[in-house]
Amino acid sequence: MTRCGDYAQLFKTPCIKANACVARKALPIRICRWRSEMLFLVAVCFLASLSGAEDNAKGAAPPLIFSSHYTDLQKECSGEISKQVFGVQEGDGDIPWTCPPFKGYRAAIHYSATSGCLHIRRLGPPQDKYETDPPVIACDRGTALTERKLEWRLANGLPFAVIIRYTEWDTRNAEPKNLGERLAVKGLTGFEPINASIDTTKDPGANEAARKRADDGYRQNVQKMDRK
Repeated sequence: MTRCGDYAQLFKTPCIKANACVARKALPIRICRWRSEMLFLVAVCFLASLSGAEDNAKGAAPPLIFSSHYTDLQKECSGEISKQVFGVQEGDGDIPWTCPPFKGYRAAIHYSATSGCLHIRRLGPPQDKYETDPPVIACDRGTALTERKLEWRLANGLPFAVIIRYTEWDTRNAEPKNLGERLAVKGLTGFEPINASIDTTKDPGANEAARKRADDGYRQNVQKMDRK
């Protein structure tokens, strides 16, 4: 930011203070000179304020806008996409339920004997040699996840986390026990510290709570990166 004194130096004129009053018996010519210098000071500081405003506008970060995008796992994803993308065929085992890519990521549900688990893979080359795919987002029994909608959480149009509803099961006994529904909140590449599970049976505002956890995690992650 340019200061008042910087402009004054350009004109080789001192930037005097406003309380630099003239003596009571000052000559008229001295009063005239004081007024001229004061007018010059006002003009200099006005130009400095314009320059400072321009510098601030150039360095200001764009406003942070959070939004959501939804993928209907039942309508938009299929085993046929898995065949096209990965070349799997009937007889190769449980065929994953794969979704179209979204802004550099692809979601897919992989099945085991009794359950399906949602995975998200970042497309393209890794950003560095230490980058890994996000862990399993959520699991549910059978094909239950295919009936859900996957919420992508975005900051200024770029995805940084996902939210999905799933049923929690107690599988310690032979007959699994339904413990109720939860919302999984998971960070994507670069935002892995975002990791939460919201109990929808105890929180009537679970959807908003999940979004808030994701958004707060984004802010915290960005602040840590700024401090490095």
